[in-house]
Amino acid sequence: VESNLARVRALPGYAAVRPVGCPAVSSLWRRITNHRSNTVFRRAVSDREAPGYSTRIHFPVDLGLVRRMMTAGLLRTVEGVHLRLGLMCHNCVKFNGREGDYAAV
Repeated sequence: VESNLARVRALPGYAAVRPVGCPAVSSLWRRITNHRSNTVFRRAVSDREAPGYSTRIHFPVDLGLVRRMMTAGLLRTVEGVHLRLGLMCHNCVKFNGREGDYAAV
């Protein structure tokens, strides 16, 4: 987790434009956590669950990591959260394929 947080500092979108507790970010987070598919992305994927995941996915992202990044002040904008969610979805499709069960989520 710490290495992922360190890598995030090099990515665009975490700059302080809106505070973490701002209504837009809070509202977005509520919508994400209330989404019907959030359980799939709630925690990190392990190699035991998905053999070879860590070798194919170089920057794994899950909702738990996004929340920790928000709490640590690394994600303070709606754009930054959106960027990480996009990466999370990209990782899902990259590993499972476009026709996989998780691609529809």
